[in-house]
Amino acid sequence: YPYAMGKLRLKQNTMKFNLVLGRKQTERILCGNSGKTDLRLSVMNLPKYMEFRTEPEVIKPGQEADIVISVDASKLVGKPWTSCYSIQFHAPLILDGVTGRPSDRTLSIEINLIDK
Repeated sequence: YPYAMGKLRLKQNTMKFNLVLGRKQTERILCGNSGKTDLRLSVMNLPKYMEFRTEPEVIKPGQEADIVISVDASKLVGKPWTSCYSIQFHAPLILDGVTGRPSDRTLSIEINLIDK
């Protein structure tokens, strides 16, 4: 696991979504708990067009899990980009449940939205 957020270790700290307007996509990041106590992750200020969870919900010490993030482009209706053919934007997610400065516990979410 090359990335660390407190006792959480991650295979990657960036997710990329290529979405058609109106559709939903789900991606996963494999992670592990290198600490001695359970980890229960959540996200501060999760956008309404995203869902976040871990599988399992509680990550036991020494256990692996998946961080699961879904982006639902149908919930972007009415935003300025819905009239564009293609747009890219960035949605940083700050994890709660691990220690560190917000910049040290941020997942970078890159979204490429295509109107097809």
